[in-house]
Amino acid sequence: MIPEAADLVLTNAAVLTMDRDRPVATSVAVRAGTVLAVGEDADTRGFVGPRTRVLDAGGRFAMPGFHDSHNHLMTTGLGLLRPGLNEARSVADVLAVITRVAATTAPGEWIETAPGWHENQLAERRFPSAAELDAAAPAHPVVIRRGGHNMVLNSEALRRAGITADATSPAGGTFVRDARGRLTGHLAGKAALAPVLAVVPPVTREQWTAAVAAAAEAYAAAGITAVIDPGLTTEQMAVYRSLAAEDRLTVRTSMMWLPPIAGLDATGALDAVRSGGFEPDLRSPWCRTLGIKLIADGGVETGYYRDHYAEPDDPAHPWGKPLLTPDVLEAVCTSAAAQGWHVGVHVLGDAATDLVLDAFRAAAAVAALPRWTLIHLLNPRAEHWPVIDDLGLSVTAQPGLFWQLAGGFTHYLGAGRARDIGPLAELVRHLPGRVGGGSDSPVAPFAPLAGIATAATRNTRDSGCLGAEWAVDVATMLELYTTGSAWCAGQENVSGTLAPGRFGDFVVLSADPRSVAPADVGEIEVLATAVGGRVVHDRLS
Repeated sequence: MIPEAADLVLTNAAVLTMDRDRPVATSVAVRAGTVLAVGEDADTRGFVGPRTRVLDAGGRFAMPGFHDSHNHLMTTGLGLLRPGLNEARSVADVLAVITRVAATTAPGEWIETAPGWHENQLAERRFPSAAELDAAAPAHPVVIRRGGHNMVLNSEALRRAGITADATSPAGGTFVRDARGRLTGHLAGKAALAPVLAVVPPVTREQWTAAVAAAAEAYAAAGITAVIDPGLTTEQMAVYRSLAAEDRLTVRTSMMWLPPIAGLDATGALDAVRSGGFEPDLRSPWCRTLGIKLIADGGVETGYYRDHYAEPDDPAHPWGKPLLTPDVLEAVCTSAAAQGWHVGVHVLGDAATDLVLDAFRAAAAVAALPRWTLIHLLNPRAEHWPVIDDLGLSVTAQPGLFWQLAGGFTHYLGAGRARDIGPLAELVRHLPGRVGGGSDSPVAPFAPLAGIATAATRNTRDSGCLGAEWAVDVATMLELYTTGSAWCAGQENVSGTLAPGRFGDFVVLSADPRSVAPADVGEIEVLATAVGGRVVHDRLS
């Protein structure tokens, strides 16, 4: 009789456990979602019962599942269900997609595209104009999304959003104009998107549920077993909780709430945070309420810098724009610290980092900061590191952003500054064990192996290799995508390593990423993915 039969046994594998006590093995046994045993095949053979699934890796490489520390899973999934532009290579290709969708969409209904693409992939290296979109879909309002901080609208969408020819750009955003002062249809920065988001049809609960399912399938094929999904609304968080209660999640998710405080003063921001009903809840292994997310500045075009942009979209604000004022940042961070909440702040530019660290220092005077996070930190300066270290902060880094957006950074900041964007080697050197790997999907591709290749080479989508001295070796990147992300999520005791009592989450790959040329890591195939001992992707059997 087998006293403790496993649900799943991985055997005949070259396992990198990420556990310092036993770094390599050939077999892993999982029962009731957690690891029973790790060792040689003979060590786990006794856990194989009549109902145990045995997964023979055929000698291939295995490791803990990839943990993406900054991944908009829900938004990525929604994009998978919408018309995509990632294959477009010219403005004409973009317009052809819009024309095709318009032909099957009732007149007057909105057309919205997926956000996972970039204008620099086009031969013209620009967005389509409102006028071009008008010609492609004259009977529809059109919203082309790009990442989380940009949209391009046609004239009908601009009209419905109330953005008129004489509209003034809001604080924290830009209604981009051409050389003659006319609206181009390009909206940059979260504040500029707000009028559009107020009038587009809201995403339904059923659509969000379908989005999670679509993303989960794609993530399983990429080896992703856990994410931190930041910037969620209360409605999105409710969908996650419902799916967890129904045992329908296959990606472990740590949720971060985005309180609706943009444009508010300190008093209004505190009222909005208090009225949101936010409470941390870390009990579930599948759906945790981790903390709150704040956004200090924008993206490529709307970061907040000490030095002015080489090509600003808004000449009146050549340094970019902070999205939150210093008093709002300090008030919300201080309140969160007093309540013991985890806080992560989106920060790109060095001037925005100055503001955030000032707010964090004020909060630390009230209470210890429970592993607060700087999200992105693309432009750290020497004087930032002592503060970051003193406060015990973590950083979630996304090498895929550099691959996807390097052309944009080169255009807006100049080649000299662009090469130093996201100096991952510097982050790792200053914060060993406290940097999480991630993607920022759908802004950048979610595949962890592609992100690792970018980090190890500093190769970009359209600008060659930039800043090679900031590259990080593949072995270190495997740590960032496992133990580093687990640390950022506060899960280092249950996730990121394969050891008894830890989550039974692992991937089997066609090759050991450390054994191939760094540029080829992205070509490695994910052959199997298991989450909690449940095989959710299988190309081995």
